[in-house]
Amino acid sequence: KTPVTTKKVTQPATGISIQKDSDGNPTSYGASNGFINILVSGGTLPYTSYEWYNERGVKVGTSQNISNLEAGTYKVIVTDTNGCTNDIDITLTEPDQLKIDPIITDVKCFGDATGSVDANVSGGASSTYTYIWYKKNGNSWNPTGDVSSSINNLPIGEYKVNVSVVYNSTIVENKDSKSIIISQPTAPLSVGKTIKNVSCKGGSDGSIALEVNGGTSPYTYIWSNGATTRDLSGLSIGSYTVTVTDANDCTLEKTYAVTEPSESLSVSYVSHQNPLAFESTDGSINISVSGGTSPYKYKWFNQGGP
Repeated sequence: KTPVTTKKVTQPATGISIQKDSDGNPTSYGASNGFINILVSGGTLPYTSYEWYNERGVKVGTSQNISNLEAGTYKVIVTDTNGCTNDIDITLTEPDQLKIDPIITDVKCFGDATGSVDANVSGGASSTYTYIWYKKNGNSWNPTGDVSSSINNLPIGEYKVNVSVVYNSTIVENKDSKSIIISQPTAPLSVGKTIKNVSCKGGSDGSIALEVNGGTSPYTYIWSNGATTRDLSGLSIGSYTVTVTDANDCTLEKTYAVTEPSESLSVSYVSHQNPLAFESTDGSINISVSGGTSPYKYKWFNQGGP
């Protein structure tokens, strides 16, 4: 009788199990500093290979843990000593791109320091940012000392801001803004005038005509007599003050004097000489003129009129 041999066939107690132990996403947009750590159990030790592939099917690693990764989905295939395999997909994400879109307020009135900039930052691995502001002097960028998200009371000039992203108490990204220009009106607000004084004492034919330049048009006008037009006419003697305001609320105040002759025009008889003979033309009349505004013009009429 042929003896019967019995052999017990066994298998691993469990199949290969793969778990993500820890991972770290890239800390900035486009960075390659992500990592994945895995825990492997089951199957038959030792594990003979680890094969990592990115989502394009390119092998990127052969160790249990992997680093220097960009954002994307990664597959790891683990093989044990019996040639058994298992795999797992793990996805890393990246933060939105760090953006600096400054909100600029230019100087309103020529020569003032009323400009401002808000850095207006978004993106990055966290919403915790630090700021260092610079102003360009010649060819050099010098810190202004400002470290908040916005700066105010700026004169004209060229500025920039350096923004750092802080994640888990560590700076993980750093970026400079583009050059930021604070401008102002091309010239200060100025007012020229043409004054026509009152012609005759006690009259009201004076006028003031203005020529306004600089600042930012359009302009508005408020006169001390309540008028809101640029020019005034029909004026009597007096002092007139105008406040000119431009579109940026920059103001300029001017006071102008409209004068009149110190005395009214006066004509008095001095003497005359009658003609010495019938129809002769050797008669004369002498008069005295004062007041008004010299020089004087004269126009004589006989009894018949002009």
